[in-house]
Amino acid sequence: MKYTMLDYLKVAEPHLPPELVSPEAFADIAPIARALPPCSGSGFECRLGEPDARADFLVRVQTHDGTRGAFAGRNPDVRPPAELLENPVWRRVFDFCARWATPEDALHADVEDFWLEFDVIGRLPTAPTPAIFFGPRQEQPEPLGLVALATGVMRGEPGPATVRGSVRRCYEALPPGGSVYQVGMMLSRPIDALRLCVRGIPTSGLTRYLQEIGWDGPVGELDALLSSLAPHTDRICLALDVGERVYPKLGLECYVDALTLGGFKERWKPLLEHLVGRGLCRPEKRDALLSWMGLSDHRTERERWPPNLVRGAEAQGPGAVSLFMRYLNHVKLVFQPGAPLEAKAYPGLKHLWGRAQASAS
Repeated sequence: MKYTMLDYLKVAEPHLPPELVSPEAFADIAPIARALPPCSGSGFECRLGEPDARADFLVRVQTHDGTRGAFAGRNPDVRPPAELLENPVWRRVFDFCARWATPEDALHADVEDFWLEFDVIGRLPTAPTPAIFFGPRQEQPEPLGLVALATGVMRGEPGPATVRGSVRRCYEALPPGGSVYQVGMMLSRPIDALRLCVRGIPTSGLTRYLQEIGWDGPVGELDALLSSLAPHTDRICLALDVGERVYPKLGLECYVDALTLGGFKERWKPLLEHLVGRGLCRPEKRDALLSWMGLSDHRTERERWPPNLVRGAEAQGPGAVSLFMRYLNHVKLVFQPGAPLEAKAYPGLKHLWGRAQASAS
């Protein structure tokens, strides 16, 4: 490939705090990043309560930045290596993207985006098995049909009827405004379940929804946790593992809203301070997350900038700027009855096109 995901990560590397992603962890991520087409969206999963700085890695496949076409095999400049093309799981990944890129296919209009997540524990194999997420288009008439189709393509076979029944209950119990915004297949983990990410339910209604779908965890303990998080977040989304039943382990994904990167820093501080106070986040990782946020600008960091993005800015005429935004997407609390609470952060990297008034920081 002429350019790879690693070329984009190298822009971020000097800004990546070693408290979040150590040089050794970055070196473990580099081989899979080198094997992937460049994606305008990517990120890391960092464990906030642990002293080490290993991180998992994620990339986002989208329509507008050409990554869907690249993963569909329609860009000769970014053909993946043979190790991926010959791997059965990866062949299904590429087949999914090829179908998604075909206007006549049912996936084409109903899938918004597609994520690959890699569990990184030491050096990865040449064809690591990813966890896979896709974003269903909202307000479609047959969401369950899309879930069945998409997961069948990725699994290579239909999922168990018991899982389909549990997923149906989760959809049917959604209150007005609630939606499933990501559906995940944890192919890299030994669990026959789907991950459903649910948003749009007020924090005060989350436990009610969980009870309606058959979650049998400790409601009082969860309510107390949600009440402690609510003052520091703008919304909390659920990450559910759904198999023959809704499993007790939950992800509570915390988000904040702001109009600027500086505003985001201020909005994230109270939640991070709260987590430090509860012993769920190490102080140095709190500080590292806040220092990560900023903008990288091709005019001031040209020596490490991917040439394709420099040419793209030049092609747009005077004043066009290629930028990478470094931000914190969300913080997740992993709630599992009988186990210690765990906090994870998801620092993100996003390529943007801007105009000359944008400044680096």
